[in-house]
Amino acid sequence: LQKELKKRYGFKEIKEISKILKASANIFKIKCDNEYYILKEYQSSYKLRDILKEEQITNLLKEKGVPTAEIVLCINGDCAWEYNGHVFVLQKFVEGVVMGSHTSSPKAIIESAYYLSKINLILKDIQLEKEDNISDWLTPESFLKTEQKYDKIIEECNKHGKDFKFKKIKEDILIKKKLLQELIENKKVINSLVNVTHMNSHGDYSVLQFIYEPDKSKIKAILDLSVAVKLPVVWEVIRSYTYIDPKCKEGKIDIKNLIDYVKEYMKNIKLSKTDLAMMPYVYLIQLLKSSFGYSEYVLDNSENKEQLIEFAFWRTEMCKWLASNAEELSKELKLLDKKKNKRGEYIKQFKVN
Repeated sequence: LQKELKKRYGFKEIKEISKILKASANIFKIKCDNEYYILKEYQSSYKLRDILKEEQITNLLKEKGVPTAEIVLCINGDCAWEYNGHVFVLQKFVEGVVMGSHTSSPKAIIESAYYLSKINLILKDIQLEKEDNISDWLTPESFLKTEQKYDKIIEECNKHGKDFKFKKIKEDILIKKKLLQELIENKKVINSLVNVTHMNSHGDYSVLQFIYEPDKSKIKAILDLSVAVKLPVVWEVIRSYTYIDPKCKEGKIDIKNLIDYVKEYMKNIKLSKTDLAMMPYVYLIQLLKSSFGYSEYVLDNSENKEQLIEFAFWRTEMCKWLASNAEELSKELKLLDKKKNKRGEYIKQFKVN
């Protein structure tokens, strides 16, 4: 790394390189020439063109008032470089506070909804190569792949006898399989899911991507736009809410708080009645189909597997809550479709300066 950084950025002295433990990509904190930087090594699935798009999106959002990190250009003007099949990007270090999941204030929760709506609005008309269409989540092939993945995890768990953690993992997987089958058989919901609105979005928007001012008063930077994608926008709305509100810490949703979050979002982005009604089901089916955390613990023996398995346990608790309360939550969200102004129109969308 020292050799590549000196060659590509012209640094004279590199005083410190430390790895920051993350869930997926490798992140390094670098001190060069008395300045701090963040170097990100992307997974092998990312290509240089993906990162070039990230630079364009980052610059666009910054121009329109969304705080983002600043990418440092190489000596030759490139924003990224490749080494051994991996793409690297250097960013200026953002001094501030990183807040964990479920630790934010009511003000910070609402600010999260505001910036998500602004990102969706700014990215509305740009062309993205990536699309995560919910129709692809609902194919027989996709369900079969999930089933096979879960069966493999169960098979591995059986090899560990009565070990408590593996026993709980197996129980969770069996619960998710059962709930997924029940949801698949709900044809009314499945048929409605394909009609939700897809929009360009961050792709991994949550409090985990925010750097706050030192006094935690507001967001100073929103990170990691490399996964920007067109997706079911209500998924990003409800998911980001469940990561930030302390009342979701035990895997349950505070319906009133979620309603407030969605109302803030809808000041800028219109959601249809179908979007509102299907929001909990979009999140539920995505969670039920994901083995993230379990696979990393049981199959991959990942470096940070203890952190990831706790996250997986939390997501299964959220699945159980949603499965029991999705219908009630759907009814409450649909009422927002009737919140119109005196002219019978939605609140006017703000204009991007």
